[in-house]
Amino acid sequence: MLSITTNKEGSNLTLTLSGRLDAITAMDLDQALRECNTEDVRALTFDVENVEYISSAGLRIMLRTTQELDMRGGRCSIAKASSSLLETFEVTGLMTILHIV
Repeated sequence: MLSITTNKEGSNLTLTLSGRLDAITAMDLDQALRECNTEDVRALTFDVENVEYISSAGLRIMLRTTQELDMRGGRCSIAKASSSLLETFEVTGLMTILHIV
């Protein structure tokens, strides 16, 4: 199960995630991003402090979102990642692509 809280202030969007971001719940994240209308977003932050697990499906959405924002001159950040999530980013090679804060 994944809980998603969105907070949009102007061109800044924060998605606070809690739970498991897996193949099933990744669709929920994708839907939440679509509903937020990210076309005008210049800074997007995924707050993952309370995320227990991220599967390749969740990583794919984060990577795609990062690439889309980069193409528009925006920035996507991953905030408050636990050591186990940081290890996942490292092992997958995404540590050098995703902006981890």
